[in-house]
Amino acid sequence: LLRRCSTSSNLGRVIHQPRIELTGDVYTRWKILSEDVCSHQPRIEVAQMFDKLVLLTSNPGRMSYCGPMGQAVAYMEACGRPVPQHVSPTDYFLDLNTPGVNLDASEHFVTCFKDRLHPELRDRVARAFCEKSATVEEMLLAKPGARLGRFAVPFRIQFMQLLRRKLAITMRNPLAIALPLLLPVALGAVVGTMFTDIGSKNFDAQISFVFILVTVLGLGGMQLMPILIKERYFMKHEVSESLYTEGAAVLASFCMDVPLAFMGAAYQVLVTFAISGMDSEYLPCIFSWSMLLFLVYDSLFGLVAAISKDASQAQACRRPSSHFSCCATA
Repeated sequence: LLRRCSTSSNLGRVIHQPRIELTGDVYTRWKILSEDVCSHQPRIEVAQMFDKLVLLTSNPGRMSYCGPMGQAVAYMEACGRPVPQHVSPTDYFLDLNTPGVNLDASEHFVTCFKDRLHPELRDRVARAFCEKSATVEEMLLAKPGARLGRFAVPFRIQFMQLLRRKLAITMRNPLAIALPLLLPVALGAVVGTMFTDIGSKNFDAQISFVFILVTVLGLGGMQLMPILIKERYFMKHEVSESLYTEGAAVLASFCMDVPLAFMGAAYQVLVTFAISGMDSEYLPCIFSWSMLLFLVYDSLFGLVAAISKDASQAQACRRPSSHFSCCATA
């Protein structure tokens, strides 16, 4: 059931027609939509699309017509007010039911409604109260493939749709792919240049190089915190409308953001190691521990972003945990 109130401006009357046509197509195809439209001065093309018409007058609010749209002109003629030629019927209906204008016949049509239409409507309402209609569950189960529950589709379909949307949004923004990959590479080149030929130095200098490498690598996960907080804002609104579960949204985000961040971190370690001049026999050990520490840091910052209300609170909560992690890394 849709309820819509349109404006009386020329633009509103123009854009109303495609909306009504779309609604009619949806109902014709799936038989699942009913629309209640409050339209002020609709165009004749739009008025002809209505199935039923309700005319109201004011001072006080009363009903002057309730019946099929196609029979409204004949009803007006039967009540002694035929629609003149070359006049829009909808505008004429409004003039007849607007108190105070020259063509005001609101009292006359209210009386006609009580005498002609009200008894039949009252009998139809009384019969409807006596009839037992199908419940919401029965109407849903009558459709093949219907699913009862809070969500219309299972978790798998929710996840696939969210992943497809996440992929489309990411592909539309080149920076969303370039920054997680190119920025770590540039940072790795800077760190590697600072420790050029560190492989020929003593063991203490090499330990400092590894410490700086893993610390810079871990703190790089902070760049995802504002993105996570922004996405969570929209996700909460959509979850409140029962469009999907929070788990499906988290999993879809995980499948896109974490692989990109992991690839950027891997490139950073490899570039830094290549420029530093360390012996290649240490690469498997340094690479594996660096990536493991990156995942720990990334999970930590993701947790902070999840429990914080906004970005400023996330930065405040991040400091103690990052300081403790740096000490643990040392």
